[in-house]
Parts: sequence; structure tokens; C-alpha cells
Amino acid sequence: MAASTKALTADGAHVTTVADGTAAAAPPPAEPEFPLHAMKVADFLKLDTLRPHNALKAEGLVVALDFDGEHKGVHLNFVSHQWLAYAEADPNNDHLKTMQDVFRRVISGESIFKSDDDWSAYTKGACEENARWSALAHAWSISPEEFKASIGEGWVWMDYICIPQVINAPSEEVPAILAEQAAAIQAIPSYVRHATHFWICAPSGAMHVDTCVECNYDSWHSRGWCRMEEAALNLERLGDGRALLVTQPLGDPPAVATFDKIDRAWNKTQRHASPLTGAYSCCRLGHVVTSADGVETKIGCDKLALKGVLHQLFDRKVSEIRKDVEGEGGADLTFAERMDLCGNQRCNLTHWLITQVWTHLIQQKARAPTGIYGLWWR
Repeated sequence: MAASTKALTADGAHVTTVADGTAAAAPPPAEPEFPLHAMKVADFLKLDTLRPHNALKAEGLVVALDFDGEHKGVHLNFVSHQWLAYAEADPNNDHLKTMQDVFRRVISGESIFKSDDDWSAYTKGACEENARWSALAHAWSISPEEFKASIGEGWVWMDYICIPQVINAPSEEVPAILAEQAAAIQAIPSYVRHATHFWICAPSGAMHVDTCVECNYDSWHSRGWCRMEEAALNLERLGDGRALLVTQPLGDPPAVATFDKIDRAWNKTQRHASPLTGAYSCCRLGHVVTSADGVETKIGCDKLALKGVLHQLFDRKVSEIRKDVEGEGGADLTFAERMDLCGNQRCNLTHWLITQVWTHLIQQKARAPTGIYGLWWR
């Protein structure tokens, strides 16, 4: 649900439409009702054009995944991207062709990474230079063979093909579609949690057909929905998200890069990069959508929904870490004392979680916090 971009003027790239004061820490919603839908990579590679979810689901090309049954253990490739038109996600198939090229090269055994350091940062968690002095252990690693298989035998999630769309839908279907979209918003962290790989498809040189403005990684990062998806990744992985950046010039061979753990700690904890200060199409549209037959329907602000999602996810991850710490016998220690315990991986991850997530959650407050230590047993 990256939705279409606003013209990227100096102001447009940093839209800060402020949501109202509705409490974001309301009781958590019920279990998401809209399951994760995805398409097999093999079918994705056969597409000539990126078509909406509604049509692909009707043809059986996009299906709901049952991770406890038929689809247990499958590899999911979550693709985050910025829409390249107001009414259609990828009218010239720029992002479709880019990801198809990346997947085909991986399946054929080619390297898609910009450098050996980027491969190391992705598969081990740190580039070779940072690994020399970083004491952080890494939660997971992946071999070249496993990486290849996770693409060739994997599934693809993209918002346009995997979440119901109101575009071209008749007015009588719009309320039901909006309800499914609302359920999908609540489920974004769950979708990301199931992802084996998180791709950011943002090749430079792709043009937005309505604004005639170039869309690239910088414009992708200005979008609130795109920031939300990456924030969910870092929260779910406790800072070890390792997004794969597909940002080479449109039509060029892939040169995939990724931030390692140390670089993410510097680049992904800035207040101005919060999901809640990004640009949202619902605000651009005045919170009204128009059906194919011209009927207007009021919609809520995505910011308000995402505030609740972020708070719920934050509370859940802190609760998980708290249980681990209690099991280690450190529940009575202060945050600073916990950080003094050498060699404790969970403690390092907790430090990352607090600095990363708290920044995201308080973006709309007037003042930044003076410190983070008081949040340890929040």
C-alpha cells in the first residue's frame, strides 16, 4: 500500500500532515482478519504487466498462504516500492521488470550484489570492516545455495498484487474492499515477520507518470507507507532487518546494497525518517476515494491507523525481551547496568530496539526525549 507519490517539490518530499490527537495506544485490535496473500516467484516471472490483487486472485495466481499447513516453511520475498502513478502502481512495468531481472539473475547463479561487502553485510550481518571491531553476534546467516533456493522456490508479496484495491472497483464493492485494506494495515507486521527477504525496489530513473518527477530511493524513503514497512522489519528483527536495496539506474544490471548492523544504527534512527512524518496519499486525496462509477467514499487517515500498529508492535517486542531478561536474572538491573554486562547479545539488541523504536513512536511530539533509559521497564 505504498500508494502514489506527491510531486516531490522541496515541500512535497517532506509532507508532515499531522494527524489529530486520537490516542494511538488504544487496546490492540483483534487478530488480523486479512491473511497474507502472495504469488509464486515462478508465476511472477511470467507476468507481462503488474495487475491489481483483485484480478490476480480471481485467476488463482495470488493465494492466501497457510503457514501452519500447506505453505509451512515457504520463503517469502517482501517487495516494498513506491507507486509510479496515482491510479496504478506500475503503469510502465518499471518495478516489475526490475524485480524480474533481479530474481532471474539470482536463480541463474549470478551475483546481484554491488560488492563483496554488501554480500557480507546481508548474509552475515556486518561488512568485513565493521565485523572486525563489532562485538555483536548475528541472529542469522544464509549461504549462496540457500539464497538461490529462497528465490527460485519462493513467493512474492507486493502491495498492489497482494492487497485488495479500490481502483476501478464499482461503488458497491468499495466498503468491503476498504474493510479488507484496514485489516491488512493491522497485519503488516505479521506480513513482514514471515518474510525471508525484504526488498526495496527503487531504481533511479523511473518516472511518475502523473507528476513527471523521477522516483528513486530518496522518494521511496519520503513515503510514509514505505517507511512503515521498513520500520516493521527492524522492529520484528530487533534491528537486524537487512533490507535489500535495489537502486541501480533503471535497466542496468542489479547492484544490490544493504546497510549492515552498525550503519543501520546510524542511518535508521533519525526523527525525520519516522513513518509518521512521511507523505501519505490519503492526506493528498483529502481522505476521499472515488470509485469507477464516480461515487465518493470517505476514508480514515492512514497515520492514525499506523500509530496504533506501531505502538502495538513496540509493546509486543518489549514484552518478549522483558521475558528473556527475566529468565537471565537481570530484571532488577537498570538499563545502564544491563548494558554493562559484556557479551550479552539480547542486551545489545534491546539497546537497538529502544533507540530505534522510541524515535519512531514519538515523531509527532513537540520535543525529543532527553534520554532512553527510563523506557527499560516502560
